[in-house]
Amino acid sequence: MSNFPVILILFLLFVIFILIAPILIGIYVYRDAQRLENGDPLLWALVAALTPFYIGLFAYVLINSDKKRM
Repeated sequence: MSNFPVILILFLLFVIFILIAPILIGIYVYRDAQRLENGDPLLWALVAALTPFYIGLFAYVLINSDKKRM
């Protein structure tokens, strides 16, 4: 029973990085793409949220890094 806290912490980290983070990334990218009027916000959100290792988020940030931020 001594491994229970370690297993619980690993499970919570798994849930955060595999389930919650992509959802939050998708919401952020959708709102930002709407604000910048940059293509289809839903498509950007899906690409950013569903590509592995957050590659979609990095691509979105790199492509839109020269856009004016308010």
